[in-house]
Amino acid sequence: MKQRTRFFVLCCICSLLVLTGCKLGKADTALVPVEGASLHTVKHEFLGEHFHSNMRAFEIIDGRLHMLLTTHVTPATGTGQGLHYWTRPLESGEWEKYEFLPDRIIGMANIVTDPVYTDDLFFIFNDRTNESFRYAIMERFEGEDLRRVFELDQKEGQVLNPQAISSRDGYIHIFVPDRTSSGRDGIKWWRMNIETEAVERLPNISLPTSGARLYDLIYDEGRIIVPIAISGQLHLGVIDTETLTISTQLLDKFTSPDRMPPRSINIFKYEGLGLYVIVYLKPAAFSNRPRTGLVGQVVVKTLDAADFKELSTTVIAGFNGHEAVTHYMKSEKLNEEMFVVAYTCVDEIHHFHLTGVHDRYVSSHLAVCQVDPSGNVQLIAKEDTDQTRWDQVLARIDDHTFLFTYNSTTANNDKWLDVVRLEFDGENK
Repeated sequence: MKQRTRFFVLCCICSLLVLTGCKLGKADTALVPVEGASLHTVKHEFLGEHFHSNMRAFEIIDGRLHMLLTTHVTPATGTGQGLHYWTRPLESGEWEKYEFLPDRIIGMANIVTDPVYTDDLFFIFNDRTNESFRYAIMERFEGEDLRRVFELDQKEGQVLNPQAISSRDGYIHIFVPDRTSSGRDGIKWWRMNIETEAVERLPNISLPTSGARLYDLIYDEGRIIVPIAISGQLHLGVIDTETLTISTQLLDKFTSPDRMPPRSINIFKYEGLGLYVIVYLKPAAFSNRPRTGLVGQVVVKTLDAADFKELSTTVIAGFNGHEAVTHYMKSEKLNEEMFVVAYTCVDEIHHFHLTGVHDRYVSSHLAVCQVDPSGNVQLIAKEDTDQTRWDQVLARIDDHTFLFTYNSTTANNDKWLDVVRLEFDGENK
């Protein structure tokens, strides 16, 4: 009995130490803003009701805003009606508005540009009008109308989250994930000649398991750097645009009840620091999409740009069920040492994702963080509000100013466009 008693007491002490350690660890990882730094909204503009945009659908190019929208989004799928393209000068002026494909259900509509070979824009998106037979489509916009340059249907597997990027050598690379694949052909890959529009099929990108999704990617000196989400894992892909080969490495591994991949991923390079920064939503251990909606933590990873070695991992938000972050989040590079992230917390369950009803919201946040040469992340300034938001997208204007578009969590889903500035001690830095 004495031995059993000692064993029981020892187990209790160990459990207490573990729990205490967890609590201390969570407290230690809470980031505190620096004194004298704050965020100020310097312009607040109403755009309309029931408009929806994606995380790479808002760009500033040569002093002009470019934005893709859909209307009357279905929360469970993130799809909306039609494709709307709006543009205007950055400083002021009326929007030029174009409406395309009004009878189609559109998802994941993003803008693709080429800084070398053409001024045309390319719009890549999912056509999910027939949910059982989706299409991945890329259209070329030359100033007035759309012209289709790429289309893939589901005859060879599901199409989801199509992405594209210029490799600055006369080609645009197109990637179409298949989340239902076993992983062997997880991402299909093409490149399109910008001048001739000839499309060349490249080898499939093989992955360890199913669930492939892409959200953001960057071109960096002959390579395309792309975070790849699969079930319970985040990988980094490095594509050589000359040899047309890819290498991948595991960045994160976690568990969720329904094997969800990470979401809302953005990647930035800090040239002077020699770092890559990846910001993403890591599904929480309790997150079960059919019952809670998709909720989790905002996580930041810093990597050495020379060898892709991980330097640090920081959790910005979403420590527990009462502060779970929704997948309507976005991050954006602000300057050569800072980034900004927009996110909203709910009390464990994201009702809007499940039912279309805005409920159980706790707060919304804008946070500016700084990265040091060692890869450590520090919170610089933070704005908190109980006027909660969803469908949040960011675009950089200059080193301390950014555009922020979002929807209010109201029945009309009002969409707003703000200009926000980071200031120090009441003066512009």
